[in-house]
Amino acid sequence: MKQYKKIIVFLGVLALAAAPSFAQQIPGLEKIKGNLDELAGDFARGLAFNSGLGLWSDAYIGSIVAAPPHFGVGIDAGVTTIKSTAFKDLLSDLGESDSSLTGLLDGLGLPLPAALVSARVGGLILPFDVGIKGMYLPSISIGEIRFNYAFFGLDVRYALIKDRGVLPAVSIGLGYTYVGGGLGLPIGQDQNINFNSQTVTFKQPELNISWGNSSLDLKAQVSKKLLIITPFLGIGASYGFSKVGFGVKSEVQADEDLKKIAEQFGFDLDSQGITSTIKGKGFSIRIYGGTSFDIAFIRLNLGVLYSPIGNNFGADFGIRFQL
Repeated sequence: MKQYKKIIVFLGVLALAAAPSFAQQIPGLEKIKGNLDELAGDFARGLAFNSGLGLWSDAYIGSIVAAPPHFGVGIDAGVTTIKSTAFKDLLSDLGESDSSLTGLLDGLGLPLPAALVSARVGGLILPFDVGIKGMYLPSISIGEIRFNYAFFGLDVRYALIKDRGVLPAVSIGLGYTYVGGGLGLPIGQDQNINFNSQTVTFKQPELNISWGNSSLDLKAQVSKKLLIITPFLGIGASYGFSKVGFGVKSEVQADEDLKKIAEQFGFDLDSQGITSTIKGKGFSIRIYGGTSFDIAFIRLNLGVLYSPIGNNFGADFGIRFQL
C-alpha cells in the first residue's frame, strides 16, 4: 500500500499548488505539471493506436446484393502498448523508480487489452462496405479491483480495386472510434493529508483512474485471397482527443477555502474526494498486416500492428463468420 499513500499525498500537494507560498516549497513542481500534460498526450496517441484493433483481412468484402450476399460477424481480442516517458517520470517523482510498472515502461510499454464484437456488410451499387465494432462492460469487480470498459467504432471503406485475377483488393476508409474505461482500487486504511495548518482525512479511500478517447481515422489496405489464406497489409492515421482522470474517492471534510484552492489548480475537492481531469490530443500512425485462414465460411484472423510515433506495438486475433 506504500505506493498508494504516495499517490494520495501527491494529489493533495497538487491541490494546494495554486497557492504561491506553498508552491515555492515544492521542488520540481513545474516539472510535475509538465509531465501531467505530456502524459495526456501520450494517452491520446496510445488510445488512438488501440482503436485500430478489430482487423479484417479482406480490404473489401463485396456487395450485399451479390449471390451470396457479402457480410460477416465475429469477435476479436487484442492488445496494444502505450509508452510514456512522462508516466515513468511521474512514478519517479513519487519514489517508484524501481517497480514492475517502470519495468514495463522501459520495455514494450503498458499493455492495453481490448475485446470486441465486430460486423461488416457490403454496400449497394457502389463498391463499399460498412463496419461496426464495439464492446461494453459495466462496472465489474475482480477481487478488490473495479473495472469498466467501453469500445465503439464505425467505418466506411471504398474499394479502388477489386480482388480479381492477379489483382489484389485495394481500399481506402474513414472511421470513428471511442475507447473508454476505468479502474478503481481500494487503498485500505484512512489517510491524513496536512493542508498547511489543516488536516484532511480521507476515509477508506479508493484510487480511481479513468480514460476516454475519441479518434478520427483514415486508412488504406491491400489484400489478396490465395487459396485458403488472405494476407493483408495496411496503413492508418488517427487523431485522438483524450481525457484522463485521476483521483481519490472518499468521504472528505474540507472547508470552502480548501475547495477554492483546489479549483484554481484544476482539482475538484468535495465531500466525495479529490479528482482531476487532464485533456490531451495526439496523432498516431500505424502499419498493420497479417493473414486470415479461410475455412468454408469461417475466418481465423491474425494481425500485428506497429506505430512509429511512440514506438508502440499491437497484436490482434479474431474469428468470424463471413460470406
